[in-house]
Amino acid sequence: MPNGVTVRLTGQIDRIDTLRRDNRTFVLIMDYKSGRKALTLQDVYDGLELQLMIYMAVSLYNLGDAAVPAGAVYCPVRNDIRNEAADPAEEKKKALYMRSNRFAGFYLSETDVAELLDKTVLENSSPFSGLHINQKGVFSSSARVYDEAGWSGLVNLAEARVREIAEKLTDGRIAVAPARWGKAYEHKACTPLSLYGGMPL
Repeated sequence: MPNGVTVRLTGQIDRIDTLRRDNRTFVLIMDYKSGRKALTLQDVYDGLELQLMIYMAVSLYNLGDAAVPAGAVYCPVRNDIRNEAADPAEEKKKALYMRSNRFAGFYLSETDVAELLDKTVLENSSPFSGLHINQKGVFSSSARVYDEAGWSGLVNLAEARVREIAEKLTDGRIAVAPARWGKAYEHKACTPLSLYGGMPL
């Protein structure tokens, strides 16, 4: 750090899948979550969701120059209780389960890599990722996919945000300013007294 302090981050990546193709190693990061988890570009930019991008940064560093991000996703591990008018058929049960437990995250914008990782992208919307490659051979407009340059920007941004946070902490800048989400992509600093039940801080 510029202030001379060494900061060490620790963590455990739940799962890394790799695919070797054309002298490149494609990397898919998966993190299992028991609750619902979303990931947006705004959250990464604001430094609120850095886990997956930092996992990717560490993986790329350790795998070498040939490593390329294929995706970074949260994978729900949960059994929801649903209210249905009648007991649905097994196929419907499976479809409902898959729809409510799709991965949340970002992917590489190379359709051939997506096909190798998940064959169902060529059918309707993938029950796993929600990705779909249409008849023109391109991702649907709602796909959250980025090229290698975009991924490089995401990873570099996450690393920069971690450095900023670490520098503030090691400099003693620890003001209480929790994020509060309202409208999409909007968060503000909460009033500390309201958050902590009126306790003086």
